[in-house]
Amino acid sequence: MLKSLFCALASLLLVDAADAQTISAPSVWTNQRGSVLTILFMDSAGNFQGTYVNNASDTQCKGLPYGMRGNVQSTLVKFVVTFTPCDTVTVWKGRASGTTLSTRFEAAYPNNGRIEIWRDADNFTRQ
Repeated sequence: MLKSLFCALASLLLVDAADAQTISAPSVWTNQRGSVLTILFMDSAGNFQGTYVNNASDTQCKGLPYGMRGNVQSTLVKFVVTFTPCDTVTVWKGRASGTTLSTRFEAAYPNNGRIEIWRDADNFTRQ
């Protein structure tokens, strides 16, 4: 019985270790809108940097790489991109599992002298 319990706990630890490694550097992720998240560097604390290319239709600042920074803690992932020419900042938060990163995002942008917030979801797949 003790051996069975040990094996079960060991397998859980291996699953956690595998999930923690799903976000690594270097890696490339594409979402359903065709946008590309590239993680270039990651430190031992889970802080990462890279680029984000927006390819979402009906948006601005498309087709160019913008600086991206974020953090991963176990399976929890968050990252931010500032699209300076469009005065837009977008924050993604979500969970990684295997080759999938499921996120919710908030994009803040100016509209007729006010700040608008666009809230939606992006699902990224590791390439």
